Amino acid sequence: MPKFVGHLVIPYPFGSSDSSSDCHFDHPSFIVYCDNSTEPPVPYMGRRSSYLQIRDISIEGHEMRLTVWIGQECCNTSGYDRSSSDYPWIILSEFPLSSTKNKFTAIGCNTLAAFRDRRGKTLSGVCFLCSSVLDVSNGSCTGIGCCETSIPRNTFNYKILFWSFSNHSKVLGFNPCSYGFVAEIGSYNFSTGDLKQLNFKDPPLVLDWAIGNQTCQEAKKNSTSYMCTNAENGSRYKCSCSEGYRGNPYLKNGCHGTLITLTFSNLSFVLI
Repeated sequence: MPKFVGHLVIPYPFGSSDSSSDCHFDHPSFIVYCDNSTEPPVPYMGRRSSYLQIRDISIEGHEMRLTVWIGQECCNTSGYDRSSSDYPWIILSEFPLSSTKNKFTAIGCNTLAAFRDRRGKTLSGVCFLCSSVLDVSNGSCTGIGCCETSIPRNTFNYKILFWSFSNHSKVLGFNPCSYGFVAEIGSYNFSTGDLKQLNFKDPPLVLDWAIGNQTCQEAKKNSTSYMCTNAENGSRYKCSCSEGYRGNPYLKNGCHGTLITLTFSNLSFVLI
């Protein structure tokens, strides 16, 4: 039976930090840390100090959703405002960011924003220029005041950075800060008021998870109820129940049920 931590269902091959080693896949990335000091308890990826809160885990989609942070760089009439600025490192261990479900979004005027991996390689960057709040439009994130760009495959870690032209001095009245975040597509809708103060918190981030330590060919030996494929993102593999089966392919005999189609004259019935 899957375990619950707060509102999160933890399906195998994942398991809670207080469970025995045979209740989860033998790798730290598959351990969910449960912070029982709050009510309801809060699940975190790997350990509490990661601050990466888990929203949900999908077996069928091989996805994990996390809550992550927003980077920001702020200025005031004296120039750069260090106390209000934040440049978060996001370290994701073995699971890459979904390149199809996430976007890198940056908000601000007269600013260059980018996110880099831990080796210092710039993965993506956007630049936007605007001199007045009248230059931007609600819901538009196409280059003026708000920009979006895709996430490369095989991205495991990133840091958000900013470069401001003239310390926002020309736009300080309506845009004292620049913001940047990687988040699930569709979770954010730009508003012109966000230039003054971003009204968006706790972005959802989608990871592509898969398992490893053996080849796909080895994993599917002597199995008719599930199949495996190499992960499109990352270097591991993932399993799914074969057509006609349902359930959890990572559990022994976890895929069950078959589809039987009976045809009488011109009518078809499907039995499960």
